Amino acid sequence: MNGPVIGVIGWIVGAAVWFWWLRRYDRFEPEPLRSLLLVGILGGFASGELAGLGNHLAALALGIAPGFEGFLSAEEGLPTGQALAMAMFVGFNEEILKAVAAVTCTRFFGSVDEPVDAILYSMITALGFAVAENIGYALAFGADTLLPRYLMPTPLHVVLALIWGNAWARGRFLEPRRPLGLVMAPAVCVASLLHGAWDYAHFARSAAGILLGLVGLVTLAIWAHATKRAIAMESPFVKPGVCPGCATVNVAEARYCGGCGRSFSGRYFVQCTGCRCRMPARAAFCPLCGVARA
Repeated sequence: MNGPVIGVIGWIVGAAVWFWWLRRYDRFEPEPLRSLLLVGILGGFASGELAGLGNHLAALALGIAPGFEGFLSAEEGLPTGQALAMAMFVGFNEEILKAVAAVTCTRFFGSVDEPVDAILYSMITALGFAVAENIGYALAFGADTLLPRYLMPTPLHVVLALIWGNAWARGRFLEPRRPLGLVMAPAVCVASLLHGAWDYAHFARSAAGILLGLVGLVTLAIWAHATKRAIAMESPFVKPGVCPGCATVNVAEARYCGGCGRSFSGRYFVQCTGCRCRMPARAAFCPLCGVARA
């Protein structure tokens, strides 16, 4: 089996594993596979192509010849000033484009009807971006680059998307009257700065910085898992009395789960005292029965 064939198989398997890991959190009202694929492919590849063009032009503007792709194949790192400027540009360029692509494509091809959906579409778009980027690296530097990229840069893209995806969910369900861009902007900036810090360590070829980045990536991945799992449990589609955490069936009037002790009121949804459905936490009255929030 030749190198290109192994590379294609590795690309498919790597993308499929990450896609499975992301989708498994969407438990109560799963998004259609078609919607996820369309947002991930169109949003990810569009933002990836635009980001690649922007990165290349920025590298030329900073005097990094023969451009961004050429620098990546070099053994020596950039001077501190160039490395910092390039890293910060790449961080903001890529995170902003991914966020815009995720929100825009989801409006056409998906729907955000529970908080986890915003998280899911954000991370799926980031996965599509990483897949497009990995294809470019494989074409430029060979199929051997795919495995290390699926182990490090790909999870970086995915977990950073959770930062602004979380803000997207907050804007959609907790602050719907504020412009979504304003709600998401601080989170996008945080993700961009973390992305830039990771890239700076690699652009400057700093061994200590790369080691610190790996520790940070593992920490972010653990946080991402816990955060995504917690948000996935907050859904308006869970039946009254059923615990989203352990699936114990309680009486409809229960305020806490008899199996695990979890409260049925969360950050995004609280339990209506009238019909016992899950009503938006921001609502003063239940949209189903009209009872005032307790």
